[in-house]
Amino acid sequence: MLVQQYRYDMSWQQDPAAGTSTANYGASKSLEIIAATRLEVGISPPNYLAHQSSVRDGFGDLSFQVKFRAFSAPEGRGDYFVGFFLSGSLPTGSPPDGIGHAILSPTLAAAKGIGPWDIQTTVSANLPTSGTNLLGRAIVFNTAVDYKIKGRIWPMLEQNSEFWSGGILDGKKQVFLTGGLVLGSFPLAERLRLSFGAGLQIAVTQFHQYNHRWILSVRFPF
Repeated sequence: MLVQQYRYDMSWQQDPAAGTSTANYGASKSLEIIAATRLEVGISPPNYLAHQSSVRDGFGDLSFQVKFRAFSAPEGRGDYFVGFFLSGSLPTGSPPDGIGHAILSPTLAAAKGIGPWDIQTTVSANLPTSGTNLLGRAIVFNTAVDYKIKGRIWPMLEQNSEFWSGGILDGKKQVFLTGGLVLGSFPLAERLRLSFGAGLQIAVTQFHQYNHRWILSVRFPF
């Protein structure tokens, strides 16, 4: 759960009602550095959104994440992880591409390996520092299950749930399921390695802000 790497994600999603799609370049691009034995720091420059609709294309918000490893054990000694994360975004982009308000997201994360199976889960809260009357507060719950094949092939299934309290989405929830495949990591040079994966995220609740999001992720651990 603490990884030193450069990551670049792209996605293409179906807009809710317009019949158009939106491309997100650098959706989760970041440089992630293990600054200390138990601490990882990541900086994510603004992503770029391109819309098929009449919405103006533009850059999103600058974001960051700090991960603290509280408890862990390697494979063969328990194979688990428990940590606390703090992520956030700064309103560097203009709405609708940027949110327009700073948001802090404290997170509890846990992971467990069981033979070839790997289960990871996070529970977080999205807490705006302003504009709460519009954005509300949200609880986000994610769980991913991976299966290791020959050490480098990882079929995976993930669920993403979000529940709102307050704001214009008060009382609403959305749930997505994502099926995907991750390959890697493959050695490139000395400590530099390559992993990549792809998946399709599908809404399974009546309310959803987007649907059928194709995701491509490329990562360079070092």
